[in-house]
Amino acid sequence: MQEHSTFSKFIDKEREKNANTISQKKVAAPKSLSPKELQDARQVINIFIQAWKTYGLYPEDHVNTKRSLENLVAAFDNFF
Repeated sequence: MQEHSTFSKFIDKEREKNANTISQKKVAAPKSLSPKELQDARQVINIFIQAWKTYGLYPEDHVNTKRSLENLVAAFDNFF
């Protein structure tokens, strides 16, 4: 029985150490994006969605599909 009690004490101490360590860790606040960055991200997402829809409506070699994919590539280039 002594062995079980020692083991229990050890587990309790480890749990306490882990709880203290977790509570003491500081997490950096998430960086907020500027309005310009948010607008740019929305634009890329909208162009992506438009390209996706166009690609589904037209064949790969259709002028609208090609133009839409070119716009998407340009948007990604400008964003990154």
